[in-house]
Order: sequence, then structure tokens, then C-alpha cells
Amino acid sequence: MTNPSDHLGLIDYAVIEFVDNTIDDAVTASIVDLVASGTVRILDLAVIRKDSDGTVTVDEYQEVEELSSLHALGDFVAHVVAAEDLIVTAEVLAPGTTALLVVWENIWTLELAHAIRRSGGQMVATGRIPTDEIIAALEAASN
Repeated sequence: MTNPSDHLGLIDYAVIEFVDNTIDDAVTASIVDLVASGTVRILDLAVIRKDSDGTVTVDEYQEVEELSSLHALGDFVAHVVAAEDLIVTAEVLAPGTTALLVVWENIWTLELAHAIRRSGGQMVATGRIPTDEIIAALEAASN
């Protein structure tokens, strides 16, 4: 029997907050392009809205008209984010905002991840360095 983890690359997530309660079409277009090109596979996608009084609502992407361009991609979501994670995410949002929570698999890492597991290795840490920090370091190095 095949191990399901043999078919997964590295997984990332992002919470994208929009201050005017509107999810920008350029963001959804970028997601569509990334999926269509085979760069990523979306594992979960939810919309979290926090009203000015702090009331939180969570919607699946299919329920949100602003995300209609994603509907054409089909049912690609695996729903890996637990309800508790959505609650914790909502706590960090500013009142009067809407956030898009996206969990994706980096398809380009699939072969690397598979090779690591096949060899008996394991990924023990991953992380992201904020782009602003890299830019600052490059600017400092050039001075």
C-alpha cells in the first residue's frame, strides 16, 4: 500500500488580511494562475470576516461571491484547517477586516520531499525569511 505522505510536497499557509473587507481580484487571479500552472495545489481555503464589533464569521470559498474565479478550479480543497485554527486566526485580525486563509502544497517540492522520505530522512524544520529582511540585508551589504 502506498503511503499518502509519499505524494505530498512541502505545505505552507498564509493569512492575507484585507482592510476594506474586499478580497482583491488580483489575489484570486494569482491563486488561479499558480494552481493552473501546477506550481501549487490548494489544500484549504477559507474566508474569515471580523466585523467592527468583533463578530467573526467563517465561510468556505465556494460560499463567497468574490472568489467565484476559484470555483472553476473544481473541488480542490482538502479541508485540513481545524475549526480551532480558524478561531485562533480570527483573534489576530483587526476589527473590520476580511482575511483569506490559504493552505497550499508546493508541487515543485514533491520530488525532493519524496526523496527525503525514501532515504529515511525527515524534514525537521522549515521557515520563511521575511522579504523585507532580505532586502535590508542586501542593501546593507552593498553599502
